[in-house]
Formats: sequence, C-alpha cells, structure tokens
Amino acid sequence: MSSIKIGVAGWGFRQMSLREYFDTASRLDLPLLELNCRADVPGHIWVDFDQQDVTEVLDCAADEGIEIVALSADNDFTQTDPAALNSQVAQLRRIIELADQLGAKYVRVVVGRDVQCAPAVLETAVRKLQEAAQFADSFPVRLAVENGFGPLVSVDHCLAVMQQLQSDSVGLLYNPANFARNGDDPVKALELLGEHICYSHLTDWDGKEFCAIGRGTIDWKSVVGLLSDCRAEIALIEYPYPQDIELGTAAGQKKLTSLLRKIDG
Repeated sequence: MSSIKIGVAGWGFRQMSLREYFDTASRLDLPLLELNCRADVPGHIWVDFDQQDVTEVLDCAADEGIEIVALSADNDFTQTDPAALNSQVAQLRRIIELADQLGAKYVRVVVGRDVQCAPAVLETAVRKLQEAAQFADSFPVRLAVENGFGPLVSVDHCLAVMQQLQSDSVGLLYNPANFARNGDDPVKALELLGEHICYSHLTDWDGKEFCAIGRGTIDWKSVVGLLSDCRAEIALIEYPYPQDIELGTAAGQKKLTSLLRKIDG
C-alpha cells in the first residue's frame, strides 16, 4: 500500500494572502502545505517574523485544518561576497527556527543560482549548506535541496552534492519536471536518487513549459510507483501559474489520486 500523502507546494500560490492560500488548500482537500518564506512573497511570512506572526499562522492553519509540512526558502550560496554568504546562512538559520515553531518537517533550499559556477564557488556553497545543516541538527527539521537550480541541473550533479554533504539533516527535494527540462529522464533520476529524497514537488513538463500533472511528457505511473517505494512520503503538487492555480492543482490532484488508487488496489 502506498504511504504517499498529497499536499500543495507554495510557489503557485504566491499571489494569494496567507488566509486565501490556506482556504484554497482546504477546499481542495489538500491539507498538507508548503509555506513560502522568501522576500518576494510578502503575503506569506518572512524572517522578520515575531511571535505574534507565528501565532497568527498557526491559528489560520488550525481554522482550516492545515498542516504546514515545509517552508520554501530562496537562498543563494553561489555568491562570491563573504558578507552576502554569511547573511544567507543567517537567514536560513532563522527559517529553520521558524519551521520548528510551525511544526514543519522540511525547509526547501537551493545550492544557488549560478549554473556555471567555478569549482571553488561550488565548494564554498556546499560548505555553507553544511553550516546550515549543522544548525538544523538541533531541531526536528531537515533541509531539502531542490534539483534543477544552479549547479544541481543534472542527476550526476545531484549525486555529487549529496555525497559531499553527507548529513542526516540534508536530503533532496525531487522535482521531476526540473529534470525533464534539463534533459534528464525523471524516472531514472528517481531510481538513482531515491535514497536521498526528503519530499517531492510534482510538476509536469510538455517539452516547452511546465504544466499540470498528466498533461505533459512525464511517465507518472512510474514516478508514483517509485515514490511509493522510497521513504519520502510527502508529495506536494506544484502548479506554478497563479492565474489558474486552483484548476491546475485540482487537475494534478485528480491524476495523482487515480494512480495511487491503482497502486493500493
């Protein structure tokens, strides 16, 4: 029987207020939720939070029957300015503290934005991630590094970075559409990286752009089957377009639910 639990990723809901986001997730019967914690999504929450902000978020979640399972950060450890890198670590530490207060299990992070970064820059980026992971060791929170951003454009790069990090507090956030966009087979990627995966962002890819699950080229039957066999039980639907976010998310939910029923049947 599959242990996968379906919820929603935060990015597509970036134009909604916190209350609107929670209400939409509740109406869609997707009570597991990833909350944006980044400066460019002011309607959610940011590192300048205080205890009143935490209480308001928890009250809002309780009102709608929502469980916050992850926070989505937007860091960049491929910068070269030492002060900027230290600031990034400080922000991520603050987000880890917030995740603990909200009861979230994971914090989504990226290695950085520079795809062609020099080896020395990547080495520094990994070291900064390790610093943040050491801080996360004090909390029941894991960092989940999403594939497809900066240096993590391929399966090989993901494997190399995971092997360098070697920390129980860091794993991989699996996004099959990011692999497909960058030319890797999402199914083979999952076969190779399954032991490292914390949770998933599930998006489809039609060869030109991201789309609702089931409307692109990804072999979802294989993906869902493999996810059911690995330890990552949380799969968050990520439909990235705010203009029809509810329709796109609902389409993905329908497709995933159908596949999970077949696995359980």
